Amino acid sequence: MKFNLEKMPPNLKVSLKVGNVFAARGGARDSSPKFWVLVAVTKDAGVLIGLNANGEVISGTKYYHHTIQKWPIVGFVKDIESMAFDMEMY
Repeated sequence: MKFNLEKMPPNLKVSLKVGNVFAARGGARDSSPKFWVLVAVTKDAGVLIGLNANGEVISGTKYYHHTIQKWPIVGFVKDIESMAFDMEMY
């Protein structure tokens, strides 16, 4: 059995929308992220925070757009763009 993929549209790319949640791949250690949340999109990359199985932030990174667009979206964080944190300066 074989599926002909030649007629598939070339624009089936994942939209880079802040709040998208992706399942993390690899990293067998308990300290490895289980999910990546897209928190910002720059000209050429997406900025992500890594969450553990408890939903705690444990890492951060960035990947180029073309890499993230290959990942399946598993969820979405609603209203993440409206979050604001107050910084106290010392």
